[in-house]
Amino acid sequence: MVEAVVIAVGCMLVLALRFPVLARWGGFLLVVDSVGSLHPQLGHGVLISLMWLIVGLAVWLYGHLIEAYRNGFWRSWLAMHAFRLPMLRVLRPAFA
Repeated sequence: MVEAVVIAVGCMLVLALRFPVLARWGGFLLVVDSVGSLHPQLGHGVLISLMWLIVGLAVWLYGHLIEAYRNGFWRSWLAMHAFRLPMLRVLRPAFA
């Protein structure tokens, strides 16, 4: 199970370097799917849903970070403010 997650995240991050829009939308869809399946009877279980929620958030943020470095502006207000958080502040581009 862990190997599948590592391979999936690695493929998403490598693909995001070339197509950041796929990372943004793929991460968003992962977040929506995992939030929808947090109910114990709807999905695989709470822990697996939380794991995919974290993966989705990471891929979504990575896609926005790649876009910000390439284009010089943020694609969403939420991503701009997410990268103002203390742990993510060191990753944001110099223009922000």
